[in-house]
Amino acid sequence: MNRRGIIKDAEGGRPARATALHAFALAAAIAMGTASAEGSGSLDYSGVGWVQYGQVGKSTDTLPNNYNGNPMQNSGAQISVNAKINDRVSGSVGLGVYEGHALAGQIASGGRVAISASPYIAAANFTYLLGDKDHPLFQATGGLFHYNYDGNIKDLGLYLLRGSVYPGFLTSGFETADVVPLANVLGLWLRNDAGRFRSDVILNCETQLKPYFDLSLAYIGRARIAESFSIGFGVNLYRLIPSDGKTSHDPFNATFEKTDAEATNEYHREFIYVDTAGNKRDTTFFGFDGTKVMADFEFDIKPLLGLGGIFGQEDLKLYGEAALLGLDFDKAHKAIYGGPAQRMPIMAGFNFPALGYLDHLSLEVEWYGAKFRDDTWRMEPDIFRAESPIPFDYPDETPGTIRTYHRDDVKWVLHAARTIQGHFKISGQVANDHFRPFGIANTVPTYEVATSTPKDWYWMAKIAYFF
Repeated sequence: MNRRGIIKDAEGGRPARATALHAFALAAAIAMGTASAEGSGSLDYSGVGWVQYGQVGKSTDTLPNNYNGNPMQNSGAQISVNAKINDRVSGSVGLGVYEGHALAGQIASGGRVAISASPYIAAANFTYLLGDKDHPLFQATGGLFHYNYDGNIKDLGLYLLRGSVYPGFLTSGFETADVVPLANVLGLWLRNDAGRFRSDVILNCETQLKPYFDLSLAYIGRARIAESFSIGFGVNLYRLIPSDGKTSHDPFNATFEKTDAEATNEYHREFIYVDTAGNKRDTTFFGFDGTKVMADFEFDIKPLLGLGGIFGQEDLKLYGEAALLGLDFDKAHKAIYGGPAQRMPIMAGFNFPALGYLDHLSLEVEWYGAKFRDDTWRMEPDIFRAESPIPFDYPDETPGTIRTYHRDDVKWVLHAARTIQGHFKISGQVANDHFRPFGIANTVPTYEVATSTPKDWYWMAKIAYFF
């Protein structure tokens, strides 16, 4: 499977994604400026600046790293221009910069690596409305934009569009782009809103997990059953169209896969599982593509009981989500990834009564019985191997065995936020989630979670000003 990472452009050697987005942002900015100059549109501005600090309280069972007690700090700012071209067409362009220290796993580095600053594109998109402009029947958004199908989520969940299928790694962390209004989808979003029932279709270009630039097609529906209860459901044809034009189940590639003589352990193979039962050799080629299905719900008891007054808008809400990552259940896939119960993450959240003192005080818990360690090491190619959908075997790859790992099955998050005078926001959480430090140990990036056992935890706090 010769599917490499970042595609380079022909001239400057920069990633094609960045080049394309810069071109799109420039075109959108010119269009907005033209509209404003002609007097046919209007411009408004929004922005945010923040500082954030935290610390790893306890971190055990990591590979070469020691994150215990390490501080975490970052800051950033962004500004966006939002243009109304006419009653039907609008667009947004936004730029930001993020500055901070990555965590390090070595005491010699003082728990941090050198500070770095990273610019990013916060928005580069257009939107077209069809029907009543105040309550449009149809909406199309294209470019780089923010999308979140469940606004209740504070950290865990959003399985349909976050993470992978094979292997089924989960993604979460303190106020990531998925749960704050920051662009997290590159592609196209079509929405039909028919009152109590809403449909979204998302065409997403993969920019978070390698191999990059594969196209996924997802459908998300949401039905408002009553004022106090709604349900959502969806399906994601993940990596439906590979970026290199090949199927994800490529035949044997001698450059990146071991031969029969070299593979003393069948699980050493990058993309192959060989069933030798009954003196036969039944070979299965694995790919990253697969299908996710999801269902979620929201239950707000306040309208049902007529509660109001001292209770805030988010108080007493119960919400949850479950997903099935991968619908292939042949012998080979079950041997590597397990059965349905081992591919089904389930989360639930509850907003405690904050009585107006906080925007919300939310507890989220998750169970995910994946048989492999929550480590994305094998998805990162190096000079010895291509990125692989076969999980990393921890702590070593003993011939003839593949280890199961269930110490990270349960995750939890306690998150709180408070908005002051409509422009200041203070937020924080204590958590044992899927936070990956991306620190540096022996100059090698790490892709393991910092909290891999039930007794591990970290805290983060942020203060932001927005307009």
